[in-house]
Amino acid sequence: MPYTPTALLYKLLLYPLLRLYWRVLRPDVLGVRCLVEFEGRVLLIRNPYGPMKWDLPGGGVHRGESPEAAARREVREEVGISLAELRPLGRYTGTEFYDKDTVVCYYAPAPGAALKPRRAEVYEEGWFEWGHLPEPLSREAAKVIERYHAAAGR
Repeated sequence: MPYTPTALLYKLLLYPLLRLYWRVLRPDVLGVRCLVEFEGRVLLIRNPYGPMKWDLPGGGVHRGESPEAAARREVREEVGISLAELRPLGRYTGTEFYDKDTVVCYYAPAPGAALKPRRAEVYEEGWFEWGHLPEPLSREAAKVIERYHAAAGR
């Protein structure tokens, strides 16, 4: 799948500059990840920047925004799904990119399987059976999936 011009600009210029900013200044970052499930399948995405590992929809929390509202916004922006219900799965400190990255995790059942990905943010997406998740899976997605299984008693 070819990159869009916007995604290519982000991958080649903006993403490296943001990584440098985060490495030098180490700002406190609050983010969200949402495990979205439909009929026994989990939604995974790959972003057009960074290590391109399979991940869960999510992103940063805007100033004045609640983590729950951010999770709903990120899923809607990235894959076009409006979530009715969110269940908290806890939080963790991210270690893949930043020292001060706190991530709030949620679970949400999807109302349907139709996706409308925003190509500037999502390179590839898909619904995957639990026993057949694609590789490589991001460390961050693995943490949320582990919390989901712990909450479900699996």
